[in-house]
This record gives sequence, structure tokens and C-alpha cells, in this order.
Amino acid sequence: MIFDQTFIESPTALIVEDNKEQFQYLQFLLKKLEINVVGFTSWEEALKNAKHYDIDFALLDINLGDGMNGITLMRLLKQHQNLKDKKFVSITAYFTREFHDDFIEAGFSDYIPKPYSIQDLEQVLSKPQYRA
Repeated sequence: MIFDQTFIESPTALIVEDNKEQFQYLQFLLKKLEINVVGFTSWEEALKNAKHYDIDFALLDINLGDGMNGITLMRLLKQHQNLKDKKFVSITAYFTREFHDDFIEAGFSDYIPKPYSIQDLEQVLSKPQYRA
């Protein structure tokens, strides 16, 4: 688990990414965008602990392994009072219009296709709903 609240006036993102290299990359890019991070490389840890943090939005990998996906995890996380009204963004290698529509229908507010760059993140996260 990572908890980095370096930027006092900035939003805080919950990130769940099971690939450690992708996790570190996402954390690095968010820091460059001056976004605080509460991050987990395990969906089990995220499910157990995310309810204890005050976040502004969440970025969830879709393919989390061990029989879990980001859609199901989002639904489970939204059962917690402090997370139910938060915006969730899917991060996925599934990049077709059909998948995009499925993610939005499932309750994600947006999605970022892999591989992504800092510009891709900034384009989505600069929208007013993701800023504190």
C-alpha cells in the first residue's frame, strides 16, 4: 500500500493496479500531475482498506487477476459510505468502443486505455469532476 499526500491543496486518487511496474508508472505520473495517491497492488487490500481514506476519485485497472475485475471491485468499493459518490475511472488494455460503453454502463465515469501517457491522464483528470 502507498499513501502519499505530498500536495496539500490537490486531489487524492485511489489507485488499484496489480502489475507492480504499471502501479509505479501510474504513481509517478500522478505525482507529476500533483495528485496525491492512496494505492494498492492487491484488490483484497484495496477492498479492506480503501474505506479508511478520504479520496476524490479512483483509478482501477480492469484486469486484476485472481478472479477479480475492476467492474466488480468498483461495485464493492461503492458500498462504503465514503466511496459511494466518488468518480471511478477504468484503466484498461481493452480498447474498443464496445468496451468503453460497457465500462460507462457499469458505473465508471471515464476510462483511460493502456498504454497511456501523462497527456492521456491529464486529459481525463483535468475535468472538473476530478479536481478538489
